[in-house]
Amino acid sequence: DVRGFQERDGSVVFEPGYHASGHASAEDLADVVETIDPELVIPVHTFRPEFFRELGRKVALPTPGISIEIP
Repeated sequence: DVRGFQERDGSVVFEPGYHASGHASAEDLADVVETIDPELVIPVHTFRPEFFRELGRKVALPTPGISIEIP
């Protein structure tokens, strides 16, 4: 049986409380960022890079071929 998501009207809808094994939950990511307290977050491999701004962090989004200056 499929768990964690369903298809509704041609769209995938994720059910709360599930995440892919081996991937951090949003709560875990927030804890890591708070613990490390970086000056800058460069999110990769995420569907919601704005999540880190919502945590009050300075964020630089990577763009292919463009350098990011790290403080």
